[in-house]
Order: sequence, then C-alpha cells, then structure tokens
Amino acid sequence: VDNGVPFDQIDKHATERDVNVIIMGAGESTDGGPFRLGTAVARISRKATKPVWIVKPGASPQINQVLCPVDCSKSSGRALKNAIHLSRKLRAELTVLTVVQGLPDYYERFGEIAAGAEEASAQEQLPQFEQFLGDFDFHDVSWNKVIRYGKPYREILAVANETKSGLLVMGSVGRTGLSRILMGGVARRV
Repeated sequence: VDNGVPFDQIDKHATERDVNVIIMGAGESTDGGPFRLGTAVARISRKATKPVWIVKPGASPQINQVLCPVDCSKSSGRALKNAIHLSRKLRAELTVLTVVQGLPDYYERFGEIAAGAEEASAQEQLPQFEQFLGDFDFHDVSWNKVIRYGKPYREILAVANETKSGLLVMGSVGRTGLSRILMGGVARRV
C-alpha cells in the first residue's frame, strides 16, 4: 500500500521490482458496449515501462489461443517475443496477424491511382512481414500467420473473434510518422 498518483506508484514499483508484466482489471462494459478503462489503467497501458496485461471482467482463465497483431515495428517485436513466450508456457496456439491497411476512404475518388498505391504498399509489406517473422524463435510453439487487408483495429477484432483468442498481445506504440497518423491509436481502439 502506498500513497500518491496510482500510475506513478505502480510504474515505480514495477521498475524497482523488475516485474515481467503488470496485470490490471478493465472496467465494466456499459449497456453491452465496449469495456472502458479506468484512468489509471488507460495511462499505464500507454506509458508504463513494463508490459501491461488488461483483464476483462468474466475473462476465462484457460487460454488456448493467443493473438499477436504486428506491424513490424520494435514495439510489435517486443509484443511478439512476449506472445511466443506466453504461448509456449500456456501451451496455447499462437496466431501472428499483420494487417495491410488501405488508403483512407476519402482517397477512393482517385480510383486507379489509389488502387495502384494500395497494391504497391501490400507488395512492400508482405516481404517485410516474412523477414520480420524470421527473426523470432517459434520452437515448441504451435503457430500460424494471418494476413488481412483493411482497417487494423477492425481486422484485429475480427481475427480475435474467429480464433476465439483468450489473450491478445500487442504493442501499444507502433509505427511513427505518416504510418502512425494513418493507423491512429490502434491499440487504444482495440
């Protein structure tokens, strides 16, 4: 028990004790809507120096499926490393997902130019995804990769539902610059 700002105290104690993960509960859903994070949980999930595991109310303790969406950034690499470790320890199947995002809807009016730009982006991202995966040790882990096209947060939620994933492991900060602006706060939206 300590006094002070919850975020500061939790982050301080996690760093001092060199914890592997901070586990916190999510708030309740309202009227069947999305789960809301409390102020401390939201801040910790964005700024903590350690990985944060947010548990939804009523979540099943048995985890057979783990989903790890990646965008080939350092942050998603750290998430994948943790997802592999957790999958191995839990003996859960791991799905590694990448989403090739199209241009925002307002670019549709450019027709063939936009379609060509999307195709070029996809052709660039797929080899990058393969190379990214080659840097990880998946021994003793049953895993598969999934490539989707669309809005990242929507595809992540769709794959989580399709695979009945009991655990979603993702980086909270991904790409920077224009890619980050186009992607928005994917982790926050998920």
